[in-house]
Formats: sequence, C-alpha cells, structure tokens
Amino acid sequence: MKSLLQLLIGICLLHYVLSCPDPDFDYSSIQQNDGSVQKRGYTLKDRSWNVWPDAKIIYCFDPTDGGLAKRYLKPLIPKAWDLWKAAGLNKQFKMEQGTDDYCTDANRGSYLLVKYNSEGELVTTPGYSASMSTTILDPSDAIGSGSGVANIAHELGHAWGLLHEHQRVGLWTKDYGGTGATNMFTFTCENMADYEKIEAQRLAKGKDMNLPCHYEAVAKTARFIAYNLLPDQDGLDRGPAGEVDWDSIMIYGSTAGSKTVNGQRLNTLVKASDGSTFGYNQVPSEGDIQTLNWFYTNELGDASKNVPVPFWKTGSKFRGIFNRKNQNNNCL
Repeated sequence: MKSLLQLLIGICLLHYVLSCPDPDFDYSSIQQNDGSVQKRGYTLKDRSWNVWPDAKIIYCFDPTDGGLAKRYLKPLIPKAWDLWKAAGLNKQFKMEQGTDDYCTDANRGSYLLVKYNSEGELVTTPGYSASMSTTILDPSDAIGSGSGVANIAHELGHAWGLLHEHQRVGLWTKDYGGTGATNMFTFTCENMADYEKIEAQRLAKGKDMNLPCHYEAVAKTARFIAYNLLPDQDGLDRGPAGEVDWDSIMIYGSTAGSKTVNGQRLNTLVKASDGSTFGYNQVPSEGDIQTLNWFYTNELGDASKNVPVPFWKTGSKFRGIFNRKNQNNNCL
C-alpha cells in the first residue's frame, strides 16, 4: 500500500511540474468521433491528465484588477463559446462562470482564471493544469484575426487543449524538427518583427540565426517569437500527413508576428505549394470540432479501451485509494 501511494503521489507531482506554464511563454502570440470521421488536429499529448474533468470549464475573473476583467470580458466569453457550439461541438461540453463563493483560492485548482489586458496579449495555458489554468485576454478587434470575439474563441481552443494547426510536426520536415516528408509552409524568418533584435543578441555571443529560425525550442530559449510559428514538439499530431486544415480557428494567418515595412505587414508564413497567403479564421472548423470531441472521449462518456482512465475518475480501480490518501493533494 505504501509503495502504491508513493507511486500515485509521484505521478501526481510529475503531472503538476509538466503542467506548469512557463511564465515567459506566449501560448498565443473538435462531431462526435465514431471511428469513421477524418483524423486531424493538434492537441496536448496526454488526454488522461490534460482534459478538464467531465468536459466542463468553470471560469473566474481576476479579483485583483478592480473589476476590469469582468467588465470587459464577461460579455464576450459567452459569445466566443457560442462560436464553438454553433460549429457543432458535442453538447456535453460546458463553460460556466463561477459564482463569487466558488471563485476563491480554495478552489483555484479547478477553474480557469480570466485576466484582462489592453496591450495586445493573448495568452492561455493549454488544457487543464491544476492550480495554473489561466487565460490573459485583450478584447480588441485590432489584433489577431480582426475580431476580439474570434480571438477569444481561439484562446478557448487552447484552454480546452488544442495547439496551433500550423505547428503540427507532420506539416514540417526534419529540417525544422518536424516529421513530414514535405514542408507545407514557407517560413521567412527575416520578416519576424523581432528578428533584428534577436540577431544582434546572438551575434554578440558569436552565434547566427540558423537554429532559432528552424527549431521551436531554440527560438523559445532565445525569446524569439518565431516559436509560435515553428513546429511544436509538445503536441500529438492526428492530422493526415501533408494536409493542412486551412479553415481551423487554431491556425495563424500569413502575417503572424511580422514586421511592418512602408506601411505594409510582411508575410512570415505562406503556402509552400504556390507561395499564396492565407488568413486567420473566425469560426472553428469541422476538424477543430472533431479533434476536441476525440480528445475528450472519456469525459463525454464514449469510453475507449486505448485511453487510460485517470485515478480520480469513476471506472478506475485505484479511485478509492487515490481519494482516501490524497484528499488534500493539489493534483485533484
């Protein structure tokens, strides 16, 4: 019994560490799966730990900002969530604003903290993260997709566990840390808004820009915003090799992260096939819906033999032990 408890606690602590978001990491900037639907989308790798229990997000507004988050974001979050519901998301998914007596430190591990800013930040912890789930939103229509509501819907996709479509490893070759046979995008690194700044920092250390222009992990370490465009190694790529969901709300447009020259935004990503550009999308695609429904298979009551049941869920033979021995553990 002691060894089992130690194992459970160890797994819990490991999850807690892996779920903690890097405070300097800008994470911004799915019909029911019956086995026959097209596989696509990009999610976090572990759908036993990173899903919101019972496919329900309770969100609470930042209590420390004098009411700004509630004032500016309360009307918009339901509208953004309506975009997902209108696109066909399983009706068992729920998003609800928490009551004042629920939105306390005692329950911090079970709700999504909503914070407001007016500096163009759109940042969200991907998936469920015990005591850490946070989204920072700027409701302006002047950034991202051109719609504050659509931008929030994109961030809600992250909150549920989706990653960026354009960062799927199967859409990039090994030259960029991907697994695909062909690059589906042409990336012009020099057009990134902070290219010259990062280049100067690296040249001062005797380094060039080759690695941060090709590998997400190196770009992230260098604090180079290209890490939001290059293939992300943290995801599970279920999409068909070489096929991009150009309609996904989780894909950036061609000018993402770019500098402005002579009053015009430059392109950072274009289609490798013909050099054409693509834009942001303001509604979730069918692929987005399919992917979220698949990611939450267990929570939606469509149990899969291939998905382990979390310790705290009904159906796990360890549930009783876990609940008795970990009543005050933050992993819950």
